[in-house]
Order: sequence, then structure tokens, then C-alpha cells
Amino acid sequence: MMSRMDGVAVRISVDGVGPIHDEIRGVSGAYEKALETARRLKAAGIADLGLAATSTEGNPGQLEAVRDVAREL
Repeated sequence: MMSRMDGVAVRISVDGVGPIHDEIRGVSGAYEKALETARRLKAAGIADLGLAATSTEGNPGQLEAVRDVAREL
């Protein structure tokens, strides 16, 4: 029997850690909101959950930092 979460995959876009993400998105607190969303989805039973990041001129060197945060979550 499948649960209601089977087959659901979610990726949350994170452009960088902390203020870098907020600056790129133009929204103060957006980084913490993204992480809180990931925590809530995990608690809801979403097993296929991850952070997605794209390297741009605005976030040099942030991909490894985002990967580290994803691993912690």
C-alpha cells in the first residue's frame, strides 16, 4: 500500500547560504524560510527531498556551502 507521500519529490531552490540567498531573492529572511520549509516537508514524510542550487555571478563559491546545508538537513 502506498502512503500519500510515495512518489513525491521536492527540490527547494537555495542560491547561497544566509544573506547571499536573501540578497539574490530580494527578500529578507527567505533563506530561513526555505530551510524551515525543508524541515517541515521532511517531518511530513517527504523522503525524496533536496536543495537545488545554480552557480551564478551573484553566488560564487556557494555550491559547496549549499551542499553542506543539504547534508545537515
